[in-house]
Amino acid sequence: MNKKDNMTYWDDIEDICYETVRQIAACSTKEFDVDPDELEEVIWDEIGPQVRDLIIQRLSEIGGEFPFVDEDY
Repeated sequence: MNKKDNMTYWDDIEDICYETVRQIAACSTKEFDVDPDELEEVIWDEIGPQVRDLIIQRLSEIGGEFPFVDEDY
C-alpha cells in the first residue's frame, strides 16, 4: 500500500469512528452545555481520536492488522 492509499485508508477509519461518536452524541436525552461547533471540535479533537486509538489497539491485540505507511512521496 502506498502512502496516498494508506492516508485514504486511515481517513476512512477516522470517518467511521467520528460518525459513530456523532450518532451516539445525538442520542443524548439532554442538551450539551456547548454549542454545536464546540461539540464537533470536542468530537474531532478529543473523543474521536481516543475511540479510534482504543479500537485499533484492542483489535490489534487479538490479531487485527492496521498498517501505517510513513514514507515520502
